Amino acid sequence: MLITFLIMLNTFAANCRRNRNHAATCKLGSCELVGGIEVCTECKAGGVPIDGFCRPVGSPRVITAGCIGPEDATLDKAATTCGRCNGADHFLFMGGCYEQKMGIGGIICTATSSGECVTCATTTWLFENPSGTPAPGTKCILCSDVNGDGKAKGVADCATCQAPDSSPGVATCDICRAGYANDGDTCVQCGDGCSACLADTPTQCTACFYGKYLKADKCVDASGCSDGNYADPKTNKCTECGIDGCATCEYNATIGKPQCKTCNPSTKMVKTAADGVTTCVDESGCTSGNTHFVTDSGSKACVPCSDIKSGGVAGCSTCTAKGQCSTCLSGYFGSSSCEECGANCATCTQAGDTNCQTCKPGYFFKSGSGPGQCFPCDSKADKGIEGCSQCSNGPTPTCTKCKPNYYKQMGNTVTCKKFCEDSTACGGTAGTCGAIVIQNTGDFLRYCSLCGDPNTFPIDGICVKEKSGNTCENGVCTQCAAGYFLYMGGCYSAASAPGNLMCKTAEGGKCTAPNENNKYFLVPGAASNQQSVMACENPLGTAVGEKAYVGVEGCDTCTAPAPLTEAGMRPARCTACNLGSGKPNLAGSGCFKCNIPTCSHCGANGVCEACTSEEQRPNTDGTKCISCNIDGCTRCSAENKCDQCGDGYRLEGEACVQIQPNPCKTENCQECTNKGTANEVCTECISTHYLTPTSKCVLDCTAISGYYGDANKKCKRCHDACAECVGAASNQCSACPAGRMLQYTNTNTPAYGGTCVDQCSVSTTTEGCAECGAKIGGTDYCSQCSVDNQAPLNGNCAVNTRAAFCATITGGACTKCNEGYFLKDGGCYQTDRQPGKQVCSSAQGGACNQCANGLQAQGGACGACHSTCATCSAAGAADKCKTCATGYYKTSDNEGSCRKCSEGLVGCRQCTASATAFVCLEMSDNTSGNVNKSGLSTGAIAGITAVAVIVVGGLVSFLCWWFIYRGKART
Repeated sequence: MLITFLIMLNTFAANCRRNRNHAATCKLGSCELVGGIEVCTECKAGGVPIDGFCRPVGSPRVITAGCIGPEDATLDKAATTCGRCNGADHFLFMGGCYEQKMGIGGIICTATSSGECVTCATTTWLFENPSGTPAPGTKCILCSDVNGDGKAKGVADCATCQAPDSSPGVATCDICRAGYANDGDTCVQCGDGCSACLADTPTQCTACFYGKYLKADKCVDASGCSDGNYADPKTNKCTECGIDGCATCEYNATIGKPQCKTCNPSTKMVKTAADGVTTCVDESGCTSGNTHFVTDSGSKACVPCSDIKSGGVAGCSTCTAKGQCSTCLSGYFGSSSCEECGANCATCTQAGDTNCQTCKPGYFFKSGSGPGQCFPCDSKADKGIEGCSQCSNGPTPTCTKCKPNYYKQMGNTVTCKKFCEDSTACGGTAGTCGAIVIQNTGDFLRYCSLCGDPNTFPIDGICVKEKSGNTCENGVCTQCAAGYFLYMGGCYSAASAPGNLMCKTAEGGKCTAPNENNKYFLVPGAASNQQSVMACENPLGTAVGEKAYVGVEGCDTCTAPAPLTEAGMRPARCTACNLGSGKPNLAGSGCFKCNIPTCSHCGANGVCEACTSEEQRPNTDGTKCISCNIDGCTRCSAENKCDQCGDGYRLEGEACVQIQPNPCKTENCQECTNKGTANEVCTECISTHYLTPTSKCVLDCTAISGYYGDANKKCKRCHDACAECVGAASNQCSACPAGRMLQYTNTNTPAYGGTCVDQCSVSTTTEGCAECGAKIGGTDYCSQCSVDNQAPLNGNCAVNTRAAFCATITGGACTKCNEGYFLKDGGCYQTDRQPGKQVCSSAQGGACNQCANGLQAQGGACGACHSTCATCSAAGAADKCKTCATGYYKTSDNEGSCRKCSEGLVGCRQCTASATAFVCLEMSDNTSGNVNKSGLSTGAIAGITAVAVIVVGGLVSFLCWWFIYRGKART
């Protein structure tokens, strides 16, 4: 029953924060805040949560944690959570394994035993289960976990709480999370944009989230603050300008206060002092103090004496009238005319770099005082300190302040260490210097991923105002122009540094060839609005729709992962590890600590898997490489004594004998009758393949619609209730016949299948579905719910809970979906499960952007291919099929028309073909009913390897299709 508890825990997790650590790899709606730190509780298929992060199955951290799947299942390409943690000092918590002595594990648990926490940390955001025998992984329960272990529970959306006195029992919530108000036993959701509100009036805001501003009791955008007010980012409120006579103003980050833009009455002018402070003045007020004058052309304005565009004098501080200077600004000397001092001088009495009386901030006198020359505080050649912005005078100055993109290091002397290549540190605390670029040496350079000033953008990693033709807004780029590619929030040119450190060539807004240093790989299938290149050692990865591609932690060089054919995550293949990170395993899935001389690959920490010399092999326990030059041998018990052979060889005594070629002609067949003849019949496939009803061998039985692969490596028909399935039982359906819809056994694990139930019907009560207006694959789904605050989710009415799927609900229907869903006929659908996956393969911004049938979505809507096509290039056209629907085939890889399988071979129901071969996968006597699906997907067809039957002209051949990646084999 462990899997049930894990799924219950995940049900109320929230969506991951966009562009953060888990955005690419965590399953939709599976992020949770643990002590203010965001963790993932369920990963995309092929990854499991370790210390809150998704790690690929087979990676060192997963192995160290001892993660075992729910109900002791072996981790494979479908794995998404852990059910047990066998690693030392690790414990199970919310579907993941955590190490108690490091990182986040220590703030959850203080003592472990046998893979379970035995003593929870004393904190306000979780409580220790009062049950004497809690279910596995439920000793510590988050305040927000409404399920707990089924008896002891938290409160939905609760941030801090007190434990229940006994089990069963519910925690007492003290404080609700931001955006909710405490209403006794529950947390009530506040209005749109509210970070705080009162429980009895939740739509009336008392505070707003960042980027929204409180205006009366509503949270509005900056533009929503009315005249006479400005959007104050320090308080997130619409605040009065506070400047006498000011009509409009806006906040200035440099001076930390508002500046007036227009005055009321309009006859008054804005006067801006040297420190940036503004006032509204008339003409006499403008000239008061002799620092400004009134322009005499066009509309009058109050400008500084130094405004040369309006007739002022450069460098002038005070004047009696326009062009009549009386004193000069610092850095200038003279009176009626102002001459600039030497470079770096704050004050001087004559021109020249060596005649400074005082220095500008950031410069110093070597002699200790002036007059003399001023040198930059950060000039190492002049005994300055790198990265220093202010320092003392003297031959060896002392740094007192570092530049914005450096941080201060204290010691015997103050030094500054660079942390960002942008001189403003991407706009200070509001910006993010999170784009890491790896040099050929392996050293990191950090560039901007977000600019603090929303009117500047990360171009080549530096915040600038010019977009260079790229699509950018609010301090970040979302799509790149020709010659540029998108990388961690910015657009980079492949022709210059730092972009050329990552990418050799870029076309159409994406990288088309990585740098030849092999420290980066191309992301399969990425578009110009997606990250197309990724560092080999970036374990956080990037997403292309529902497919996540990640680097390998500690990896130096790698090759790109094979494209995923369905939702999941997949790592690059590491070919070499960073210095100190160990050595890669042969599968390339991880770097293992392995200080063994002449060892090239390690399968675990301290265990050698292969040696650098062709004349050596690892010994039996993998602790060293020994002389053992035996063909086909992968491991030796002693010198020239083999005890393990590689593929294609078998062990005979202490030597490896090459296995003779299989006499069976059927591709990937291990055993057959009538070997090598026209009447050959395959009876057993090789270990990686399954035997079809027509005695062919395929990599995956789901390539044949209505079949699954059993434990005996044979393709068996699904239960009669299913159209497609993952197993033999009626509750293991993955698609249903027309008129029936799939109800998953657990919505968090769609890979395990579910049961086919009746299609939508209008409810006769006040709850349920009011209108069944959505039709997908011949089945009716709900398009409007009877309850106004509900909306259809994947075709069924659902409450818009914490992991909100709908952004706007109107009268029981959704009009706008949240990120990770797409809108169709009044409901929100997901692309990784039925029925949404039949319609859309990738969603963005709450709408479909790539249709499952290969067509590009138009305004979020998908056109329909001709009935004979599975995927196509033009809607409704019979001659524009890219791949064929179930029961049809075409003989060319180019788009064209599809013909019935029965035309290729009488009685054939499912088939595939090429220009020279026709392959029947199922005969009509194995018919299993109508299918509620358009047909074989491209990914399903991929991987089919079958011997051809006789075609026109008497040719006998076979068709070999590319292999579907199998996670278990790779790892």
